[in-house]
Amino acid sequence: MDMIKPMVEVRIYYCVPCGYLGFAAWIAQEFYDEGGDQVAVLLIPGLHGILQVEIAKEVVYDKIEEDQIPTPPRVRQCRAILRARIDDANAARAKQLATNGAEV
Repeated sequence: MDMIKPMVEVRIYYCVPCGYLGFAAWIAQEFYDEGGDQVAVLLIPGLHGILQVEIAKEVVYDKIEEDQIPTPPRVRQCRAILRARIDDANAARAKQLATNGAEV
């Protein structure tokens, strides 16, 4: 029996006029590298200097609040948060399956 893997949703909002698509794409690739098929990444174009990352509806990076572009160490921090959310989702799914008497 195939187990359906839980999905963690990521939203990356980026400013089009500011040219932040490159940053958004880089972060998205880092997240895919971390979570593979357990990550759903949405790139959402915006305005007014936005570059913001939400993982499971929690803002984990906001360029306007942090007043700096994302650095590799900062993106690694975000990846660690993503990994924790994936692990949490997997644990919750395993618990649900065990409670329902299904094989894990």
